[in-house]
Amino acid sequence: MQLISGNSAILSILFTKNNIFCTFSNLEGKTLFATSVGSTKTKGLKKITSTTLFTLVKKLSYQVFKFEIAFLYLKVKGANKSKNDFFKLSKNIKVNIPLIQNQHRISYGGCKVSRVRKI
Repeated sequence: MQLISGNSAILSILFTKNNIFCTFSNLEGKTLFATSVGSTKTKGLKKITSTTLFTLVKKLSYQVFKFEIAFLYLKVKGANKSKNDFFKLSKNIKVNIPLIQNQHRISYGGCKVSRVRKI
């Protein structure tokens, strides 16, 4: 697939066990904006809650509006229980998404490396 160059950006999302990292970059790879759920500074609470996900999506939508991005390419890494909630909330960002690339490390379809038994 050929990338559309006018007003395009790449959004890289890394889902870890306790945090979500997001990085905006242009097509050349220069970082425009970076944030995480942990940067909301909610002390004494879990990092990943519905309110922190909502504020993260709100930050991302503001950056899309600020940089006047028309096309957004998503690169998604990692697995997290709140991954589906994040994507449900991110539907509110009014931007065209021509490509979603899932770089999940765990294989699908039950393809698991067999365990070597030690006797």
